[in-house]
Amino acid sequence: MALCIAGAAGVNLAFGVAGVNLEWNDPRQMRRGTTGCLATLASAGYMIVVLALFFGPPIGFALLGQSETVGQFIGLTVGGAVSLVCAVVPVWLVRDRVARIGEV
Repeated sequence: MALCIAGAAGVNLAFGVAGVNLEWNDPRQMRRGTTGCLATLASAGYMIVVLALFFGPPIGFALLGQSETVGQFIGLTVGGAVSLVCAVVPVWLVRDRVARIGEV
């Protein structure tokens, strides 16, 4: 579960850095609708895919009469790898923008 949350945090952080708006006078202008909407959709899509990767192999192996332990190991390996990639790569892609936040 921690790996799923770490990946979702990476995706949301990347959208937050990409869509930051610091040029506002009224607090109602702080948020941009499209970036927040895309971040929500991306996070939901990410969670569906990753949870399927974590829980799909054990369920599939059990339905096929195979060892559920092997399915759990495969699910942990594949789901964990995808979660770690989603936790690191999006943040790495926007790392140059962090230094420029607030510049006009």
